[in-house]
Amino acid sequence: MYRRPLPRSGAAGSIDIALDLQRRAWAAARATPGLAALSLLLGFAIWVAVSDLQNPTRVEVFPASIPVELVGLDPALAITTSLQRVQVTVSAPDNRWQRLTSENLRAYIDMSGVEAREQMLPVQVDVRGIAGVNVTRTSPPSVLVNVEPVTSKRVPVVPGYRGAPPLGYEVTGTTPSQAQVTVSGATSLVERVMEAAAEVNVSGLTVELVDTVPLVARGDEGTVIPNVRLDPESVRVQVKIVQSTLRRQVPLQATYAGEPASGFRVASVSSQPSAATLEGSIEALQGLDSWVLPAVDVAGANETVTRILRVTPPRGVTTPAVLDVTVTVEIQPIVGTARFAVPIVMQGGSPSARLSPAATLVTLAGSLSTLNAIQPSDIKARVEVGSGASGTQQLPVIVDPPANTRVVVVQPDTASVTIPAASPSPSPQ
Repeated sequence: MYRRPLPRSGAAGSIDIALDLQRRAWAAARATPGLAALSLLLGFAIWVAVSDLQNPTRVEVFPASIPVELVGLDPALAITTSLQRVQVTVSAPDNRWQRLTSENLRAYIDMSGVEAREQMLPVQVDVRGIAGVNVTRTSPPSVLVNVEPVTSKRVPVVPGYRGAPPLGYEVTGTTPSQAQVTVSGATSLVERVMEAAAEVNVSGLTVELVDTVPLVARGDEGTVIPNVRLDPESVRVQVKIVQSTLRRQVPLQATYAGEPASGFRVASVSSQPSAATLEGSIEALQGLDSWVLPAVDVAGANETVTRILRVTPPRGVTTPAVLDVTVTVEIQPIVGTARFAVPIVMQGGSPSARLSPAATLVTLAGSLSTLNAIQPSDIKARVEVGSGASGTQQLPVIVDPPANTRVVVVQPDTASVTIPAASPSPSPQ
């Protein structure tokens, strides 16, 4: 006895059942020819069922909005409104959905026979280049369109530019190839158009340029007027670029000439102001790292020299105003050292006290001219002895240097002071 296997579950089970029904139908059709038509119908139903299981139909909103076109508009009419884009809901098998693109969908408004007035018009959507796809809904289904008679007029071409040339260059003029163009469109829009703007990009431009640029219809305060046509749509614009004068802060370099008096030196040279503003071409200014001022004469000077100079700028550049510069050359004595043997004087104590050593070596620092004029007698060295018992004590050597000098080294810097014991008084006879 033949036993039919149990059907599988899910989509596979449904297919098994459908195939089993088909086999039975064909067997019955062979036994009963009158059932042939029924078998065909059952086969078609099975094919539809299997196809729907393997490739289900999707009804979804297409992810991209579709632009709306105008079809059949009378050339004597124009619209004043900007057409919005629409969203469409599409029904299609899954494999068609995967192939569907925006190029397959065309949204349009049929303007045939439309009169000049404001009206709501339906949006129609056609499917192109792919079968089995249907548009079930359009959002919005209609749009408001304002239709007016077409008019035209002449408007001036106004050249301009955006961006900026490099530092050191400037735009001196923009000239269009023609002074006027024709603007046409809906009457209310054309009336608002005041000019056709021709804007050139001059970013990085250093030489004269002739460029073809698109025209933009503009109204009051530069507002863009849409949905009008300019004839021609573009013009050639000549842009003139010249090298401009720049300003730059340049440090001032003060200098001196000659040598100070013997025993003196130049400690510093400065100017006030320390920098100045120069004007000139970019090439002239790029070659100036500093502005060297005329030298101030310090020959034989033994003190700081200050001069006010009215200076002339370097060749190829200028200053915004007359420039007076104060130059200061600081003169200082040359510092040196000298050593002197100086006797030590004992102050205080007993006349019988003994001092050792009797002299010390003193090293002084000061200007060479001052040191050369010092005699050993100009330096005072001493020890201060207080009252006290007899014996030997080490006392510091105190040095009083001459004016404008300072003590560097005292060697030795101590001295021994010996105070003898007092002689005993003689015994009475």
